[in-house]
Amino acid sequence: MNRKKILTIAQIAILAGILIFVILIMRQGISREVPMDQIAQAMEKQPGVDELLRKDDLLTYSSFGMVPDSYIYYKSDDIMDVRELLIARDADGDQMDQLQAAASERVAEQSDNFENYGTNQFDLLQHALTMQRGDYFFYAVGDEAEQWQDAFLKVLAGRSE
Repeated sequence: MNRKKILTIAQIAILAGILIFVILIMRQGISREVPMDQIAQAMEKQPGVDELLRKDDLLTYSSFGMVPDSYIYYKSDDIMDVRELLIARDADGDQMDQLQAAASERVAEQSDNFENYGTNQFDLLQHALTMQRGDYFFYAVGDEAEQWQDAFLKVLAGRSE
């Protein structure tokens, strides 16, 4: 083999190695499986979550029209309080679109309910957060929603307090 072919093969090998390295870094902490109980423990330490109650399958279905395979759902018992937090794991990948649609519908429905008289609640709904990370879906409405999201991401990355 001549020198040019050896350099070309070496360049391709280096690029392939870099590509594999980048892919591994991007997936680190995102696709790892974190038990829902561990996520719940971390979330319950967050400000505002202690004012919400963990809900069961019936209320989850009532709110979202579905019950994810593995989830935690917190909501206030006060019907005039729109704060809520849903974190679901979709290991099979067959519920993610349904979760996103259900969260969007939930925000739209609640916004219609509070638009003209619950201005603070309406503002919270307009800043609702949804996010997908690996197998996990995150939905939050509340003043502390960004803090909840940060705490959730730390748990997935294995850096929770």
